[in-house]
Amino acid sequence: MNEIAARWAAATKGPWRVGNGEKESFYTGDNTVVSTNRVIVERAIYNNPHFDNQTIADIAAIAAAPTDIAFLLQRLAALREMLRKHVIEEWTKFDLLGRGRQMYQCQVCGEVWSDKEKHASHCEYAKLLEEEE
Repeated sequence: MNEIAARWAAATKGPWRVGNGEKESFYTGDNTVVSTNRVIVERAIYNNPHFDNQTIADIAAIAAAPTDIAFLLQRLAALREMLRKHVIEEWTKFDLLGRGRQMYQCQVCGEVWSDKEKHASHCEYAKLLEEEE
């Protein structure tokens, strides 16, 4: 995830949009993706209707990519934080069989452990958090 975020941080800042033939689009048409200060990508369109429609669809997807990816990275970060809170912080503490031994139940996977850190090394949800680093 960090590699994806780094690639997008290095890319031309958005918003990107499809050219519309006007000055703000550097007089480029709908075969072009532009930002506020440069042409990002331009593709020659030949007189083939199938090729034209596919190219226009591809260009629209490229133009939306920075906004879409920024949204997805923000959403993923929020979901990871929610997961971190539940896997690492929210545990149900109880005394197993009334013997005075403290046990903890993970609120995400439901497993019971005496050691929270051991659980984190085995829990599939905790492993998802490690992938971030």
